[in-house]
Amino acid sequence: HSKLRLPKCVKINRASVMTNPRGSADRAIANLEKLMNGRSLATLGGVTKLGYSWEAMDVRTFKGANVLSQQLTDLFYQNGCYVESVLVQERVPNSFEMRFITVKDEVKHVIYTHFGAVSADGLFRDFERTENRNEAAAKWFNNDSEAIMKAEKLARDCIAQWQLWFLTENEFTPPAIRFDFIVGRRNNDQCGLSGVDKAVADGELTVHLGELCELGFSIMGMKNAEHEIFPAIADAIGQDRTCSEPTCVLCK
Repeated sequence: HSKLRLPKCVKINRASVMTNPRGSADRAIANLEKLMNGRSLATLGGVTKLGYSWEAMDVRTFKGANVLSQQLTDLFYQNGCYVESVLVQERVPNSFEMRFITVKDEVKHVIYTHFGAVSADGLFRDFERTENRNEAAAKWFNNDSEAIMKAEKLARDCIAQWQLWFLTENEFTPPAIRFDFIVGRRNNDQCGLSGVDKAVADGELTVHLGELCELGFSIMGMKNAEHEIFPAIADAIGQDRTCSEPTCVLCK
């Protein structure tokens, strides 16, 4: 669904990788490029990751099947990993991320973050963050605060769509959740014209959902966030329960 702003993604199962990691990598790339309407992964490459990860610890970049086969193997064979599948997705333009904390379906906090480097083994490094939009624009988006405001509007519209989707899975939306969005600009090489891995100032603004962070997410130092989140959790626990104790905070 385009309104959910998801990158193109395929799933690879553990048994396939254990049997033939290179074959799994070849199929993942071929299937992903079909979903991308024939666009090639050769320019930006892709990422493979667990369905959950703490601060990108289990998110690995790749270019080409050889690297992807090694990354798939590393993910599945790491200590304590028993997942049945991992995700392989296109690597979308990524200048920085916007992270929205919602409480009772209302956006309460926004923080802008950036990984400054990718290590030789494809891991994201050098994490930075700010709550100031203009500072984020100056550091990571060519001083274009107006474009960031547009990206925030697109992200908020997307959050509203996900809040509707939650109701198809449960009677209530989560009392608090963090939505992480990847913001970038589509550059000429991604349109099949020319170039290398650099965004151009007049490129098309792109906003993709990177992650839905369940309860237990990091509040990333946002001031007073815990004082909004935990009461909302208590309200959710007690919303359909009552007791005879007049001082019970859950039943007020």
